[in-house]
Amino acid sequence: AQVAQLQEILAKPLTEILDRQANNDAPAIIDAQGSLTYRELQLRSDRLAAALLRRGVKSGDTALVQLGNVAEFYIVFFALLKIGVAPVNALFSHQRSELNAYAAQIEPALLIADREHALFADDDFLNAFVAQHTSVRVALLLNDGGERSLAAAIARPDDNFVAHPTPADEVAFFQLSGGSTGTPKLIPRTHNDYEYSIRRSNQLCGVSAETRYLNALPAAHNYAMSSPGSLGVFLAGGVVVLAHDPSATLCFPLIEKHQINLTSLVPPAVSLWLQEIHESGSNARLQSLRLLQVGGARLSATLA
Repeated sequence: AQVAQLQEILAKPLTEILDRQANNDAPAIIDAQGSLTYRELQLRSDRLAAALLRRGVKSGDTALVQLGNVAEFYIVFFALLKIGVAPVNALFSHQRSELNAYAAQIEPALLIADREHALFADDDFLNAFVAQHTSVRVALLLNDGGERSLAAAIARPDDNFVAHPTPADEVAFFQLSGGSTGTPKLIPRTHNDYEYSIRRSNQLCGVSAETRYLNALPAAHNYAMSSPGSLGVFLAGGVVVLAHDPSATLCFPLIEKHQINLTSLVPPAVSLWLQEIHESGSNARLQSLRLLQVGGARLSATLA
């Protein structure tokens, strides 16, 4: 029975995470712009996937994506999975050297970025990037009102879209290594390898539909995506609340407002949280928190 269960898991693409919640009207994501239900997340990722197909992006292509902790990060991620396009999700902190290095390796057909990033505030870097990396056929930008508008692509209706993800044992996306020895390396992750990691993480951490997860680390980081991270919460039908940074000033009010019961930090952020608690003399705003994960670097015994 265990072998049969494992085989069933290994046969599913990552799009199954969202498919199983497609008719769920509970909130999936809360960010600075508002709330998005699972049904809306499915619909918007379908619309974007259809828009990309119309623009000539096709299965087998690769994409370079640079978005921060916004709902669009997940809309884009699932849309690309649905049409068999494998992305590299660059961190929002990455600059021209990293983006050029990733593009040189994967030769992306698609670039998705954000006008709020300094590199894309005007078209200078974008034009130079497309000229250098001639594989790029389509570029879409968040917070852009022109023909490259990501929001417009997401908003355009398409009732005939049918998802065709790549098989579960093929590469779903390229994940970045920690980058401790230079530019981060690209790690190919298959659907089944990643989904199994997410499922087991959920079991170990007790993630359920009641989980309210604060994601204050970069959304593209493996830790914040799958350990169990946002994808684990989506798998269980819980809520992901996004914060742009892990500062106590930003996160403590979010924890109190949304009754967060799970979050994940790196050790330096733990120090900042403890400092805030010490200075204020109270941790009352954290009363809903049940599980705090600390990872990404060694946690000293003193800090623990």
